[in-house]
Amino acid sequence: MTDATQQDAPRDTIYNRLGGAEGVQRLVDRFYALMDELPEAWDIRQMHPDLPRANESLFKFLSGWFGGPPLFEQERGHPRLRARHFPFRIGPRERDQWMLCMRGALDEQVPDQALRAAIHGAFQDMATHIINTETPKPPPPPVIDNELDVIDELCQPAKLNIIELGCGAARVARDLLDRYPEARMTCLEVDAIQHEKNLASPRERLEFVAAGAQAIPFPDAGFDLALMLKSLHHVPMPLMAQALAEVARVLRPGGMLYVSEPMYEGAFNDIIKLYNDEGEVRAAAQAALDAALEAGLFTEVISGRFDAPRGYRDFAEFEARMMRPSFADHRIDDAKLAEVRAAFEPHLKDDGAKFLQPMLVRQFRRAGGEEVKS
Repeated sequence: MTDATQQDAPRDTIYNRLGGAEGVQRLVDRFYALMDELPEAWDIRQMHPDLPRANESLFKFLSGWFGGPPLFEQERGHPRLRARHFPFRIGPRERDQWMLCMRGALDEQVPDQALRAAIHGAFQDMATHIINTETPKPPPPPVIDNELDVIDELCQPAKLNIIELGCGAARVARDLLDRYPEARMTCLEVDAIQHEKNLASPRERLEFVAAGAQAIPFPDAGFDLALMLKSLHHVPMPLMAQALAEVARVLRPGGMLYVSEPMYEGAFNDIIKLYNDEGEVRAAAQAALDAALEAGLFTEVISGRFDAPRGYRDFAEFEARMMRPSFADHRIDDAKLAEVRAAFEPHLKDDGAKFLQPMLVRQFRRAGGEEVKS
């Protein structure tokens, strides 16, 4: 960090009172050294398998949080601390272990008692805010507008060769390539109409292929990361096991599989199931993942949930987007249309109908190797 950059921050910020970038870095270095050394911090240490990467992320976050250059926001957007930590089980025990390490680092690196107390109090509040389990009333899952933020946090896709199974309109794929100029995407889609639309909008580093997950037309061990975004439950149930075996085949040893699936609950699901009841196929998708674990194809890295916002201007938009997709015929007659409309319209407000769709995320590592790094 240059002196010129440090001078951009107001002089009375915590950032400058700590000595700028060098002071913040010393605090972060000592924090992670204590986490690595203290037996009392064993649980929280297991949540940080890559200390150098964690060190870099915390430094960038604290730079802006302390009033200096907002390095984290410039690189990755708003910190959204609860959302970024949702995959991890964080209770009072983990909070206290984290604070043990930070308190020790502050005691050693911040001689000003008043400043040290102020920072400690701020950290205590922040760490308590992140708690998401072992509380009398668990906080609700985070609301995440862009699932790419979750993929970014869990999979670090910046330089990876990625395959998406069932890409739909490939919105996430295109956003990912916009965000990461060194990533490469291959997108499979079985819907012929959607595939033709995708081919009509080509872009660099993005290949579209007409194929299903159960028969991936690529050689073994060619991809670092596989994405299945709300698509596994669309694979015919007798072919789900075959699809996951195919995913394992085309992933490099240590490669990652990221699966997100809508959960069978909530007001949005109550409307959808009136014309397209997916309870059986969604359960089958989770059972297929569990079977792949038992078969030794993958190890599970993490699981968690978030709420995805869904919004529609009116019922006509909902009908067009959700009830009449190009890949399925839900056999909507006048009676069914009226039934669904009657369930939908109580949710309409002046700004349309808004829902939160609960999503379950599971991340897996391909057996036979270490994690692939971007």
